[in-house]
Amino acid sequence: MYEPYEEKKNKLAEAIDKIKEKYQEFWKGVNSRSFKENKWSLVLVLVAILAIGGLTYTGYTTYTARVVETQSKIMVLEKQNQALESNLATSESQLSTCTTERDSVKSQYTNTKNELEKTDSELGVCNSQVAEITSSLTQTKLSLRQLEDKINRVEENYDDLECNYAQQICGLFNLEYYYLRKNKIGGCCSGNTAETCTPKPDTTVTIKQISC
Repeated sequence: MYEPYEEKKNKLAEAIDKIKEKYQEFWKGVNSRSFKENKWSLVLVLVAILAIGGLTYTGYTTYTARVVETQSKIMVLEKQNQALESNLATSESQLSTCTTERDSVKSQYTNTKNELEKTDSELGVCNSQVAEITSSLTQTKLSLRQLEDKINRVEENYDDLECNYAQQICGLFNLEYYYLRKNKIGGCCSGNTAETCTPKPDTTVTIKQISC
């Protein structure tokens, strides 16, 4: 970055050396001639020296200002680059965090989906079992109703048989009531009280009327 500056500095030194040579040659000429004859030459040389020196100084100053300005711009760019690198590192860290969170959420979603599918499968099995149990329960209720109807018919038949049997036995004595003992005709009665029965029951019994 500083090579152009060194080259400019060398050129300035060369220009100064040339001015020295011209100056020495001029004073040699002054010594050999009269000052009056060379005064205008002296003025021209001084003007040339001032012009060359001014231009050289102006160029040097301008170049130095450009170097400083360039260095300042480079420093600004370096700071901007550092800021960009810091932002890039922060963004990479945030991206890594977001990626990790995304993978975690994705894993949770997969697990939840699998659990839901498993639950749906189990629910389907349960629904099938419920349907089977419901069908079995309906069939059982129907069978129970049929059995109850059969029991009712048997009881009705039994009551009819019991009444007919009591009528056959007690009717021989013109008695219209009876009672049971151990599911058999225990005695016949003329009324609905135990005192009217023959034989009299030794325990509390239910007196029934022959109504068949």
